[in-house]
Amino acid sequence: MKLFRNKTSVVIAMKRFSIALMAAAFALAIAMPATALGQDDNSATAARPRKSPEEVVQMLGTKLNLTDDQKAQIKPIIEERRQKLQELHSENMRPMKKKREAKAIISDSDKKINKILNDEQRKQYAEIEKQMREEMKERRSGGM
Repeated sequence: MKLFRNKTSVVIAMKRFSIALMAAAFALAIAMPATALGQDDNSATAARPRKSPEEVVQMLGTKLNLTDDQKAQIKPIIEERRQKLQELHSENMRPMKKKREAKAIISDSDKKINKILNDEQRKQYAEIEKQMREEMKERRSGGM
């Protein structure tokens, strides 16, 4: 049994997978506590305060030019994601399982957010995610 019909199907699947990973990385950067990512409390990111759901929505509103209706729809999604991630953080489980669960939570919320955005906003959102991933990579390598 073949998984893919042709090379084009493989490329499309890989693009979708990379978009999902970008979304997860972005969401982790704005919502995940540093200790849940396996960092200790003495790290530079642990000292950085986390943005509230209101601040996240405000930042997205500015960068994506969101309407008031879109902001109102996105805020509960961000709040729910924050709550689920905080609950996950308090769970006693293996770090890799915790990361997988966090990615699932983030992926789910990103799907909901993307349904609210128009095509242009989705493109901008992808760019923001890319920037956040690069910043996170830089922080992890100690490049601050």
